[in-house]
Amino acid sequence: ITLEQGSDISQFGWGDLKTNRKIIINGTEDSTGAISYGSLLVNGGGLISKSLYVNQTLNVLYNTSYLTETDIDTTNGKTTIHGANGVDISVGDDSNFVSTNGNVLIQSLNNNLSLYGGFPGTGAILITATNTQGGVIVRSGNSGDIQVLSGDKGINAISSSGNISVVSENASSSYSVNSYADNQNLSVELFGTTNSQLKLQSEGLGDSVLIKNTNTAGNTIISNFNGLGSGYIKILTGSSGYNLLTNTGG
Repeated sequence: ITLEQGSDISQFGWGDLKTNRKIIINGTEDSTGAISYGSLLVNGGGLISKSLYVNQTLNVLYNTSYLTETDIDTTNGKTTIHGANGVDISVGDDSNFVSTNGNVLIQSLNNNLSLYGGFPGTGAILITATNTQGGVIVRSGNSGDIQVLSGDKGINAISSSGNISVVSENASSSYSVNSYADNQNLSVELFGTTNSQLKLQSEGLGDSVLIKNTNTAGNTIISNFNGLGSGYIKILTGSSGYNLLTNTGG
């Protein structure tokens, strides 16, 4: 049945087909994307005012799909987005991406991966292991580096009941403070009245342990409770002897 536009529209109409109930198509031919294949062929646009169910593949080609509200159920299979172009997601409210029983991978294969938080305070970016036995690893490539840069609020590293170890292998290391005003001190301290030790130790050869003040007016103090304690200071030297040099008048 072909409905053409009438020769006299006022008498014969536009060739529209209207039904008050259903249109049932029992064809079994699948669509391949070509305009001549499929059980339902529509050469113009389409409007559906109520729900639409598609039991097999839905293909949208060559243009944009506009969805105002979307609920994707992955019970029957996963959702995959792929292609040569980028994906932009921009919303104006809190957003969540949660895997209840699987890993989550966010990866940039050949370029940067950036995480930004615009909150004006502590906690703008949180990386947290929620399991009591969970750990956090930050690792660079074999020839890469890791940089931690902070503003004037500084960097705080706190371990509630575990160790903090910083190990450098096969390279020199340093921890320096660039002081621009008085009382910008560098402290290495051990607190607690326990039988614990503060060690400055080296296995190197030659002058492997140096305690030096490079300022000509600087002082060096080795103190045991300001000389009022009951402990002792012990200096042990090997066969090369003990050398003490003081300036004129010292």
